Amino acid sequence: MSSWRESTKKQYRTYLVKWYKFSTKRSCDPLQPTVTDVIEFLTELFHSGIGYSCFNTAWSVLSAVIVFPDNTPAGSHPLVVRFMKGVFERRPSSPKYKSTWDVDVVLEYLRKFEHGQKLSLKGLSWKLTILLMLLSGQRIQTIHLLDIR
Repeated sequence: MSSWRESTKKQYRTYLVKWYKFSTKRSCDPLQPTVTDVIEFLTELFHSGIGYSCFNTAWSVLSAVIVFPDNTPAGSHPLVVRFMKGVFERRPSSPKYKSTWDVDVVLEYLRKFEHGQKLSLKGLSWKLTILLMLLSGQRIQTIHLLDIR
């Protein structure tokens, strides 16, 4: 665990605690459980309703701290891998963005701007900002941080 970055420790802590509580409740060794124990823990997490991303973190935690007697990390055991595939099929990760917009609408709007020297500084600034947003793929939160000096 000393090799983990602070951000990894923070992300893993929740599921390490849950795993420890689960293994204590089940009276199994938290560092040398059976494959059944691991799958039952993951099943309990699945039924708690957590999303795939959180579930994947729990899988990573178990894989990092548990190695079965045949030297297979818990997350790589064939039954655990098959279980995880089933979880993904039943509860796939949600897309990063729920909606997108049509770039052609923006480009058509830009075509209506006057060209070159006829544009005011404000109009030119708007056009430049829109083009930067389109080219960089940045979110509006990032664009507002641009320094125009």
